[in-house]
Amino acid sequence: MFIASVTAVSRWFDQKRPLATGIAVSGAGIGIFVCAPFFRLLIDHYGGEGALLIEGGLALQGCVFALLLRPIPPNEKCKKYNDVIESKNERIPLQKAPLDDGSAKPFPLMMLPNCAPKVYETMGSVVRSRTFWLFAVSQFLTFVSSMGPLVFLYNRAVLDLGVEPMQASYVLSILGIANTCGRLLFGALANRFPKSSLYLLSGTIMTYGVATAFSVLGTSFWSLAIYAVIFGAGYGCMFALTTVVLVDLFGIGLFGPIYGNIGLFRGVAALAGPPFAGWLIMATGQTHTAVFVLKGILGFVGGAVLLIIALSRYRRSRYMSMVAETFY
Repeated sequence: MFIASVTAVSRWFDQKRPLATGIAVSGAGIGIFVCAPFFRLLIDHYGGEGALLIEGGLALQGCVFALLLRPIPPNEKCKKYNDVIESKNERIPLQKAPLDDGSAKPFPLMMLPNCAPKVYETMGSVVRSRTFWLFAVSQFLTFVSSMGPLVFLYNRAVLDLGVEPMQASYVLSILGIANTCGRLLFGALANRFPKSSLYLLSGTIMTYGVATAFSVLGTSFWSLAIYAVIFGAGYGCMFALTTVVLVDLFGIGLFGPIYGNIGLFRGVAALAGPPFAGWLIMATGQTHTAVFVLKGILGFVGGAVLLIIALSRYRRSRYMSMVAETFY
């Protein structure tokens, strides 16, 4: 459901895609804010099975909203532009652009706005690119990192710091508020500074990775609340800007399959992360210190991997600028 809805939003909005994506995915943060204390009350009144039954019924309502999604009309501007290329190819100057797999592909230097060059025409060319695998590794490490705080922050508050269960659920609510604000804020920033999306994504992931590792120094409810704000905002940024960065890197044409494949790496990380963290807690004496430190390090490395992509793009843009200056 999430992949389909985010794909629809990314295809519908062109000029203000980062802001539109941030608004669309902000509902998840609101859900964390509302559901954390709400499901605590459901468990108290109906038990675990009853709470899960009610939660499943609420989740099914997403099918109703999915029926409201409309088909995406063709982009007439890009369609006409592609027709010009096919019919009058000899009048469009072409150059060779280096791809990540070492090959080269011709594409026109003169392009209309919002018509991305057809560099990646098939999923095969995407999967063979270094950029795809770097991004996939980054997402895997990031999700392994984020599963620690999301799953064990409540337990750390109750078991390690002695916070009351209801008060500990408020930490998750604070995380949800920060998550929503982060999605909106970073979506707006990426819309204002479109060339900075990749750097924003990398920087925020590394920031909340560092915050996760140092959160073990906190000893009170308020220290956890401050950490929840930092982590929630960074986690929201990741969901708001991942789709935007993918479109910038690979274009909108194959966004659905690409995002689905990236989701596979996220799913594996989400599946393996919590059991590994649980084993680590048992192996280190029933405290969450080692888990949060390790998850923080993995998050920092996941954000740093994106800087390799940014450096590669910078070098490529300099090369294309030199080619354009030489040609004209």
